[in-house]
Amino acid sequence: MKKIHQLTDLSAALNRKEYPAGSNCPRIVRWLHRLGDMRFPAALAAVLAFAPATRAVITLDGATTLSLGGGTNIYSWSHSVGTGANRMLVVAVTTESNQDRTVTNVTFGAQALTQVPGARTANNGGGATYNATDLWYLPAPAVGSSTITITLSGNVSGGLVAAAVSLFGAVQGPPEAVTNYNAEDVGGSTYSASITPLTDGAWLVDVVNNSTVGTAFTPVDPSQILRWSEPGVNHAAAGSTRETRLTTPPGAVTDSWTSTGTSRRALSVAAFAPVTIPPPAADIVAFGLPGLPAVIDQSLSTITWTLPHGTDVKTLAPTYTKTLGATCPKASGSPQDFTSPVHYVVTSSDTLTQHDYTVTVTLLPLIVTNTTISEPGRAPRQYSLALAVYCLGSPRETCPPARF
Repeated sequence: MKKIHQLTDLSAALNRKEYPAGSNCPRIVRWLHRLGDMRFPAALAAVLAFAPATRAVITLDGATTLSLGGGTNIYSWSHSVGTGANRMLVVAVTTESNQDRTVTNVTFGAQALTQVPGARTANNGGGATYNATDLWYLPAPAVGSSTITITLSGNVSGGLVAAAVSLFGAVQGPPEAVTNYNAEDVGGSTYSASITPLTDGAWLVDVVNNSTVGTAFTPVDPSQILRWSEPGVNHAAAGSTRETRLTTPPGAVTDSWTSTGTSRRALSVAAFAPVTIPPPAADIVAFGLPGLPAVIDQSLSTITWTLPHGTDVKTLAPTYTKTLGATCPKASGSPQDFTSPVHYVVTSSDTLTQHDYTVTVTLLPLIVTNTTISEPGRAPRQYSLALAVYCLGSPRETCPPARF
């Protein structure tokens, strides 16, 4: 049903003559009309290939890392955030310790991060040493350089490897999906976890931990981009990002790694949704002259302009207002001949959408009426009055003075 609704929406857009600029859609629309049914999904599907998709995109701002030995429960380093819109800071923490030490607090300057629910995992291989991964996030981190400080529940005996990854274009809230994985020291070298993103273009941000110092990590999927890697002091860690494509219904994506190390390992993954930015519009939102506005029907792509009787329609110079950044070959205020309908084709700022408006001018009629006028001392006389209707505006105060 969702697909049919999308096709119906496309049908309406094509009937409004609103289609990607420079595309073959006008020709295809004429062909589809000849088929006799613009609502037929199989016919409309042919048009989809000609319409470029508009989708939100997350981009990487930067990544920094820290790798230190144990003996403390507080770790810090400097990270810089750029000036992009919809910023998101993700801090990945990995530890190796004889006791399972949990992260209790992460800050970026004066801003506190929030732990990603369900991200943390740890494995001790049946022994006393734990290898753990964890993720924390901060919407709208302050622009500029600040200190990231990680506080743990107790001193870490082995060491800590951490990283900060800052993004642009992310929804300013918690991740939309989370998963984790851990395995014992049984000679394996793979890490794999399934996660189901809910938004097209969502980014997976992950972190892997292996208890073997100097381990080299390799992402399995080509779209999974290695963003940082540290050989570590007592363990090694790495992280990647991956842009995902949404399926209908949403399907699971596998986040996978291989490594040269084959001992205890852990993996945490979170999916961050991109901000959906409406595509630039190609609309005329006002049209006419002072006191003589036209009526715009966006759904039909028509502009109906009613003017006083006797107006010279061959030299009209209407002004109009269009959506931000849009362009139109017919400049606002330029003279046009409205003897027959005139087309105003508006192109969006990204040149992907055109809106073809048909402007029709109609003159108000000349009304002829008979009336009898009585004057003192004279016989009643009948007159024929020709009244030119100049304005049908409301309220009346907006109309110019009537003329006879």
